[in-house]
Amino acid sequence: MQMYLLVGVMVLPKTVKITQNMFKAFLVAIALEGFLFAQGFEIKSFQVSGSSNILNSDSLILKGAVGTTFNQKSSSDSLTLTGGFSKGLQGVYSEPPLISIETDTSNDVISKEDPVVYTAIATDVNGVLNSTLMIQLGGSEIPIEIPMTVINDSVFAAEVPESLLTVRNFRAWVVSEDSLLNESISPYQKPEMQFAKSELSMNNRFSHYKDGIIPKKWRLVSWPGVLDDAKLKNSDLDNGYVFYDWDIQTNKWSEPDTIMPGKAYWFKHRYNKNASFSNHNTTGRAIALEDFDINLVQGWNIIGSPFSFPVGIDYDDQNISDVYLFGDGSKDGWIKSSDQMSPWAGYAVHAMLDNQKITLKPFDDENTSSGRYLVDGWTIKFKLDSDQYLDHSAEIGRRSDAQDGIDKYDIPFLPPMDNFLALRLDNNQDDNYSYSSDFRSDNDLNGIWNLKVLSTEQSKMQLSSILEGSIPSNMHVSLIDIQTRIIHNQYMSKGILIEQLNGSSYDLKLVVGDFNYVTEMTEKTLADIPSEFSLGQNYPNPFNPVTNMKFELPISGRVLLKVHNLMGQEIKTLVDENLSYGYHTARWDGTDNDGRRVASGVYFSELQSSGIRKVRKMVLLK
Repeated sequence: MQMYLLVGVMVLPKTVKITQNMFKAFLVAIALEGFLFAQGFEIKSFQVSGSSNILNSDSLILKGAVGTTFNQKSSSDSLTLTGGFSKGLQGVYSEPPLISIETDTSNDVISKEDPVVYTAIATDVNGVLNSTLMIQLGGSEIPIEIPMTVINDSVFAAEVPESLLTVRNFRAWVVSEDSLLNESISPYQKPEMQFAKSELSMNNRFSHYKDGIIPKKWRLVSWPGVLDDAKLKNSDLDNGYVFYDWDIQTNKWSEPDTIMPGKAYWFKHRYNKNASFSNHNTTGRAIALEDFDINLVQGWNIIGSPFSFPVGIDYDDQNISDVYLFGDGSKDGWIKSSDQMSPWAGYAVHAMLDNQKITLKPFDDENTSSGRYLVDGWTIKFKLDSDQYLDHSAEIGRRSDAQDGIDKYDIPFLPPMDNFLALRLDNNQDDNYSYSSDFRSDNDLNGIWNLKVLSTEQSKMQLSSILEGSIPSNMHVSLIDIQTRIIHNQYMSKGILIEQLNGSSYDLKLVVGDFNYVTEMTEKTLADIPSEFSLGQNYPNPFNPVTNMKFELPISGRVLLKVHNLMGQEIKTLVDENLSYGYHTARWDGTDNDGRRVASGVYFSELQSSGIRKVRKMVLLK
C-alpha cells in the first residue's frame, strides 16, 4: 500500500497579514487535496494564491509539482463541484473591487472658497477593506494619500485639504482594496483651478524667471494658466512695460491685445530693478492637468507653457526642430533647450511643414506616444559666448536620413533682438550664411563646413563645442581660423578665443574626415586665402567702354569700391556691401551713378575695407 504526504502551501508576500478569509481559503485548499487523494489523484504538492480564481464553472483545474495539469469534469468517476461547495469557493476568490467616483470634477472649475469633496462607490464580493483618495499636484512625482471615510458599506468620501488647492492644480483618483488585498484604481479626475489676485507668481521655485526679469533686456515671456481678463490694456502692464508679439517668419511686430495660453511674447521694461508679475491684479484659472497641444505653422513659432510647473514635451522630430530658449541669466542669445518647458519662459520651435503640433505633458506616466527617435551619425554642437551675449543654437553633423543639399534638418537661423552675437552656417558652402544647423548624409565621412561669427560690438569670445553620437574611429576634426591662418587641431578639447571687430564678420572653416583628407584640405584652404588686401590694375586699360577690376580680401568685411575723377569727386559706387574673404571682380561701364556716360579722361578706382585704402589710376578713351 502506497503512502503519500499531503502538503499544502499558502504563498504570501512578507508584508501581507493573514486575514480570516485567507485562512479559510487555505483550509479549503487542504480539504480539496484530501478529496482529490480519495479520488485517486496523485498530488505531491500544489499552490493556492490568494489572488487566483481556481473556479471555472463547475470544473476544477490544478497543476502538480512537475507541471502536470489535472482537469476533471462530469463523468461516472469524475470530481464534480456543485452546490454549496462551489458557492463557498466564490466567497473566497473574487475580482478586484469595482469603483465609481460619484463626484466628477473633470472639466469643472474649483476654488479654495468651496470645499472639494470626492465621493466614491466601491463594491466587492468579499467586502472593501479601505479606499484612499490620491492627490497628485502638478510638478510632483509622488501623490498624496488621503484616507476616505466609510459612509456606508460601499460609499466612501474624503475632502481635499485647502492647502492643496493651489495654482499648481492637481489630478485625483481613488484606490480601493478588498479583504484579499486585491486593488483597483479609478480613472483620473482633472479639474481646473481658480486662482485669486496675486496668487499666480513669477517668484517661485518652478519659474524660469524666479528672480524677475532684468531691466532693459528683451526676454520671451509666457503666461501660466488662463487669465480672466487677458486684455493688456486693462492691466498694470501699460505702466512702464513694453509687451510685443513678433511674427518671427515675417520679422514684424505687433502689440497683442490679449495673452493667449501656449504663446510667448517679447517683453522689455524700463525700471532699474528686476520686474515680475507677482503683484498683477488679474485672476484666472489653472488649466486641467492633461496633455496640451500647441499647433504649429511652417517656419518658426514662438510658444510657451500654460502650466505653472516644468512639463515634458513630445513631438515628431522628423518634422519639428528642438526648442530654443532666449536669454540665460544676464546674457542675450538663443540656447537649444532640453525636453522640458518651464513656466513663464518663452521658446522658439521650427516646423518643417504646416499642421504640426507639439504636445506638453504634465506627467511622465502619460508619455505613451512619442515620435522621438534615435538616428545614426554624429553631431557637433557649438557654444559661442562673450561677456554679454551668447549663441548656443548652431550645430552640424551627419544623419542616416539627411541629404547633402538643403533638407528638413537645415534649420534657418533664429533672428536676434537688438545687439547680438551669432554663429551662422552657409549650408553646404552656398555662401549664404542663413542657417543655424546643417546636417548632411552619412554616406561620406569627409566634408567642409563654413562658419561665420557675427557681432554688433567689439568683444572677445570663446568658441567651444561638444561632439556626440556614433563617431567613426578614423574621424578627425580641424578648425581653420581664416583671419589668423591658424589651424586648431585640438579645437574639440580646448576651444578657441576670438577677437571680434565691431560690426564685422569672422570666418572659420571646419574640416571633418579621415587624416589624409583633413591634412590636404587644410593646406589647400590656407593656400587659397589671399595674403593681403589688394586692388589690381583694371583691364583693359585704357578702356572703352567697359573695364574690370580685381581685388583680394584676406578677411571678410564691409567693402567700398568707388570711381573718382581728377577733382576727387565720386563718379560711381561699384561695391558697397559685406563680402567674404577671397578673390573678387567688379565691372565699370563708364557711367556715373545716374547712368549717364562720363567724358574721356583719367579716373581713379578706390578700394576701402577694414581700415585699409587702395587706389589705382585708369584711363577712359572715346
